[in-house]
Amino acid sequence: MQKSQVLFIIGLIFAILISVFALTNAKPVGINLLFYDFTASQALIIFVSAALGAVIAATLGTVRYIRRVNEVRRLKKEIDALKKEVAFLESLTEETPISQKTGYPQFNEGDYVEGK
Repeated sequence: MQKSQVLFIIGLIFAILISVFALTNAKPVGINLLFYDFTASQALIIFVSAALGAVIAATLGTVRYIRRVNEVRRLKKEIDALKKEVAFLESLTEETPISQKTGYPQFNEGDYVEGK
């Protein structure tokens, strides 16, 4: 199973537990929210609270994902610039490339698969 499938199953189980808990506590309760006073079903309050928590968590996760994507783009540009610089510097000399001198294989961007 993939990580995303496991997380989906855990989230589904958590949602079922919240639903069962909310439905067993369906009495009307008084709510004081800053300047507002109202009565609502406790089940509704639990559902709304869980939904708001999910929206906040998803928003924060999306922000983190966007930052990582931008960082990857920036680093790829930096790698390309450094590769061009290395190629230029190697063209200035008649010597063999550094990767052949050291015996280490040259890094190829396609060799690395993200997530493994």
